[in-house]
Amino acid sequence: SWMQRARDASLSSSDTLLTRRVATSLGFFFEHGVGVEPDMGHARGLYHEAAALGDSTSQWNLQTDLWDTDPRQAAAFLKQCAAQDFPDAVATLALRRWQGCLGQDEAISQDELVAEVMRAQRLGSTFAAETLHTWHCKGRDHRKRS
Repeated sequence: SWMQRARDASLSSSDTLLTRRVATSLGFFFEHGVGVEPDMGHARGLYHEAAALGDSTSQWNLQTDLWDTDPRQAAAFLKQCAAQDFPDAVATLALRRWQGCLGQDEAISQDELVAEVMRAQRLGSTFAAETLHTWHCKGRDHRKRS
């Protein structure tokens, strides 16, 4: 199939950017059933491969997929993604830290939340405005209770 040929070509390349972009794209195709039967297991494997090569889109997809089932691993992917200034990851990480989802040692203040979300917005986050709206509307009541 054309997917397998693309995959083989990217793997034989010394260009890691090409390899991770092909793996991310194929992961998306398998996740959403574009031209193939949906197969989240296969998609997840491709995302893991691309994430290991530093692909922030795959790190973002994995943290989204894993948050409910493996929050520790999801948080690790989220942090990797945010460290690369992936805009929505910066905003999401700030919100999760402010909510206390990553533990008290990583909790941040409301001022730090706003500063990080504003940084995410400058980076081009589509999620930043929604994050600020959540914070503004729900305030302290939105924090995770321990």
